[in-house]
Amino acid sequence: SFERLIAEVHHAAGHPGVRRTLYFARRRDPRIAKREVSRVVSNCDVCQSIDPAPTKWKHGRLEVPKVWQRVGVDVTHCGKELYLTLIDCGPSRFCIWRRPSQSSSTEIARHLESVFYERGGPEEMLTDNDTAFRSNEVARLAER
Repeated sequence: SFERLIAEVHHAAGHPGVRRTLYFARRRDPRIAKREVSRVVSNCDVCQSIDPAPTKWKHGRLEVPKVWQRVGVDVTHCGKELYLTLIDCGPSRFCIWRRPSQSSSTEIARHLESVFYERGGPEEMLTDNDTAFRSNEVARLAER
């Protein structure tokens, strides 16, 4: 069984999906089957805790009726500069940018907390699956 090898590769690669885990696992042993990788990834506790996203919305309908009800948050780059971008999904489409020194979860949580002290916390934060947003620091901030 290749289960242990697949699990090691999956964890070391940062818990990617089946396709990328299969790619990395086959670099170590080309006999590994996609079926085995799918089974390991679908049983991964870390992946189960973050996927699928706990909240669903109508596809293509991110706007909300109230200002600061839902805020889209992402870490973006412009040239060599790093920005934390917050965009109100409400009617204002208000944008806020902060310049963190790095994209660590601690730094991102610090900047989010600063914005929320200034503006108040939104009802919902819409983020991608970046590790900075999956951290305990950001989760604790979102629970407040």
